[in-house]
Amino acid sequence: MKKVIIYHENVEPVVLFDQDDASLEDYSEKISSVFRGTNVSLLKVTSGVVVLRPHKLVCVLVSEEKEESKEEPLDIVSDGEE
Repeated sequence: MKKVIIYHENVEPVVLFDQDDASLEDYSEKISSVFRGTNVSLLKVTSGVVVLRPHKLVCVLVSEEKEESKEEPLDIVSDGEE
């Protein structure tokens, strides 16, 4: 699963998730096409569609995310005193 964070000028980042099996490099190349548009670009991912104005984009961060993110239980170590 890919996590895509879009940083847009003067706006809070938008976080999207996409179930794409492409390598991180190939996927990032595909995502970079939003910067090539002149007026408006559509970015379609598993979690939805975003309409972007490419000239207002600051950057797009793409990372690989684990399918199931389960938190590991913490081992608590104490010295026996309470």
